[in-house]
Amino acid sequence: MEINDLVIELSNSKTEDEIIKNLIKLVKEHNIIEYKDVILSNPFYKSIFIDVKDIVENEIDLIKETLLIEMSEIDDQLKMGKYKPISFKLKQFKRELSSLIYEVEERKKELDEFYKLI
Repeated sequence: MEINDLVIELSNSKTEDEIIKNLIKLVKEHNIIEYKDVILSNPFYKSIFIDVKDIVENEIDLIKETLLIEMSEIDDQLKMGKYKPISFKLKQFKRELSSLIYEVEERKKELDEFYKLI
């Protein structure tokens, strides 16, 4: 969803649950730079941001854990030598997983840094 549409949906939210749901969408789908002013300009959004941050960080941790499990399984397969014909592809996939892990870790750091501003 485009950020402007999401901000409109957020501002039209009637309940705290709707606000939290829309803030979560905003945090998950967009860069902090895009929504920072929206949250900082609204005291209520700022006050519930810790809940949103915790929810999103828990999801990030689950994603990271899943990626690490996949990497471990690839390592196991490479050690067993069963898949020599596709070992290059497995190693390439492992590099992509490493990159994704880095991205989710950076996303979590960004959330932590933003939270310090609030």
